[in-house]
This record gives sequence, structure tokens and C-alpha cells, in this order.
Amino acid sequence: MVVGAVSVLLRGWLDPERFSAFGERAVGLALVAIGIWGIRAVRRIPDTWFGESDNAGVHTHRPAGHAAFGFGLLHGVAGGAHLLGVLPALALPSAALGGAWLALFGLGTVVAMTGFAAAVGAMSHRLGAGAARTYRGILGACAGGAIVIGGWWIVVGGI
Repeated sequence: MVVGAVSVLLRGWLDPERFSAFGERAVGLALVAIGIWGIRAVRRIPDTWFGESDNAGVHTHRPAGHAAFGFGLLHGVAGGAHLLGVLPALALPSAALGGAWLALFGLGTVVAMTGFAAAVGAMSHRLGAGAARTYRGILGACAGGAIVIGGWWIVVGGI
């Protein structure tokens, strides 16, 4: 949304292709970094979590929301965001219509991400017994995927 709003305001002065090429590689680096962070986090997950044993003091800390916002902002300059979100907003005849498009695009993106997160959460919940082991497996798979995709984006420059 932020990147799209800036693009609408700076239409005519912004070269979307050049901006996107930089963003693609920056996202690749961020994905590799997140993948490494995820692999490190997998190693710190205890064998049991609260409610699975008598060890009631074991808990995990979740990353702050500003990390998700920063990564979302970075994704705004790369990938398909400029094709699906920003370019149609720039093609509309007024900044008000462009802003409306960006708001609806953002809402649709949030709904899609929420649905995906809910599906992954439901899947991990259904796997049930051994929640720590399940979480470790899902986190490890996602971290490995982030490293592979990030490496690909760094080398190739995106999708």
C-alpha cells in the first residue's frame, strides 16, 4: 500500500522496471535471511511445549509485527505487486481512483494472506499430537523454501 501510494503520487517520475529489478534482489536477500533465521529458530524449539508435559514454563516468543510490515513493504517494490497492484492504479485517470484501486487490492491481499495462514494453522492443528515436532517440521520446510526461492531471486532477478 505504501509503495503503491508513493507510486501513484510520483507517476511520471518513477521507472517501475528499474525500481522492481532492485526490489527483486532485495526480496531475495530478505528471503535468504528469513530462511536462515527460521533454521536457527527450529534448533531452539523445545521437544515439548506448554500443555504437552509437566514443563509449564516452556514458551516461545513471536517476532514483532514491525518485521512483517517491513517485509511487506519490501515486497511492494518487487514481484507481481507492481503488475497487479501499482500499474493498474497508475493507469487510472485520477489519483482518487488509483487510491481506491490500491485500497481494494490491499484488502484482497490481506484476505488472501489470512486465508492461507488459517489453512496452514488448521493443518498444523489437525496434525495434533507432537505439536512442537509438527511446528518444527513446518517451520523447517518453510525456512528451507525461503532460502531456495530467495537464492533463485538473487540469481535470476525474480519470478
